[in-house]
Amino acid sequence: MGLSGLTLISPHVQGKSMSYAAPSDKINLACIGIGNRGAEIIKELYTTGLCNVVALCAVYMGAKQTLQIMEMFPQAKRFMDFRKMFDQIRGEFEAVSIAPPDFSHFPVTMMALKEGKHVYVEKPMARTFQEVDLMMAAAKKYPKLATQMGNQGHSEGN
Repeated sequence: MGLSGLTLISPHVQGKSMSYAAPSDKINLACIGIGNRGAEIIKELYTTGLCNVVALCAVYMGAKQTLQIMEMFPQAKRFMDFRKMFDQIRGEFEAVSIAPPDFSHFPVTMMALKEGKHVYVEKPMARTFQEVDLMMAAAKKYPKLATQMGNQGHSEGN
């Protein structure tokens, strides 16, 4: 849709050992939407070994669908409102994964881009053509930020 891809480059591609990534080589990641599909995204990103999950955000923090992720990352700061997360710890992360309910993908993505954060947003990235146009304009305005819309099994180069 006109957005460039967020890719966590494997250490092997960078000429480094696949078995180790130094903490300085890892991206600090805030995860917004941590249940159901969001949980699967977080697990996949974490298994790359290239990110530190530093924040978790869900409206229903502690709901059944969020417990596994909360247990996996007990040290991560927790928020029920993504706006408060940005206000309080914006300097503590470089990227966000966005997978809350569909209607909120657009405002969360736009705030993340405005705050200078790399973005992975699950489909649908927006609800209307106007929202898509605004997201594409934001991606062009911030060309150094990596952005990607995921479509479950089709987020990779397959």
